[in-house]
Amino acid sequence: MAFEYEFSGGSPISLDEYMAWVDQNVDTSDPESIKESAVMLYRLSQNRSLLEDFLVDEIRSTNGVGLQSSNAYTDMTFMLGSSKGYFVRANVWMPAKPPKGAASVEQLQDELYAYEYPHDHNFDLLTVGYWGPGYRTEIFEYDPTKVVGYVGEKVDLEKIQDTYLSEGKVMFFRKSEDIHIQHHPEALSISVNLLPVTKDLTYRPQYGFDIASKTISGYVEGGTVGRVRLIEMAVAILGERASGFLEEIGKSHRCARTRMESFDALAKGSNDPGAVYERAMSDSSAFVRHMASQALARI
Repeated sequence: MAFEYEFSGGSPISLDEYMAWVDQNVDTSDPESIKESAVMLYRLSQNRSLLEDFLVDEIRSTNGVGLQSSNAYTDMTFMLGSSKGYFVRANVWMPAKPPKGAASVEQLQDELYAYEYPHDHNFDLLTVGYWGPGYRTEIFEYDPTKVVGYVGEKVDLEKIQDTYLSEGKVMFFRKSEDIHIQHHPEALSISVNLLPVTKDLTYRPQYGFDIASKTISGYVEGGTVGRVRLIEMAVAILGERASGFLEEIGKSHRCARTRMESFDALAKGSNDPGAVYERAMSDSSAFVRHMASQALARI
């Protein structure tokens, strides 16, 4: 289950002090070590000038040009700092807005910021409520070792709790085990996160779920979508000349979805697609084997 921590007292610390402490005391590849650091993230959240100081320094140092230029996240996420094995970020959560002239406004916001969308994370996450009432979150859990990973797959998930990420509350979400649904806060809210960066981050799948049917509804796209698009572009431009590197990807790439994409691309350009999918049936991943068997059944 996701873990909650409530603290009181303790002197506020600066971002530099917090990151120096994490550098010296936290193994960001170890969930237990991350959880044990919860009190320090709480103390960072008690620094009420944290974001004010950050924004002033960021604007002064860039003159407003290239502000957050290395930030790969949405415009509601601000990168506060990074070090070996982790980064610290702030997320802004907006209250629901009634559509103004276009029915898609609220829908677009929901899609961009994952409101009302049941999903897991492919990383551990330690987060604290910094400002405002905080979003409400429904939390479920599942066993990733019992999941193959295809869309429509039945998943044995269980609701654990319904809570708010209020000011000062620290929560730890386990990668590939905790599912949550974030609901709009009643007023603008801000959370601050410690997000470990592990070697498997870009290769571990991240899922969306249909809670009513208890199934995987789709994928939360990260690095995988870029690899898939690159394969599609290479096939379109190189044609048969792409077959060599597609074979290599199918044999050795660490990401199962990327390997499956290479098999699909090879099959589309092959006079014998069945033979391609037969090779895929020997893959180490249950996901690849499942998708290959489905493709063979359609031939």
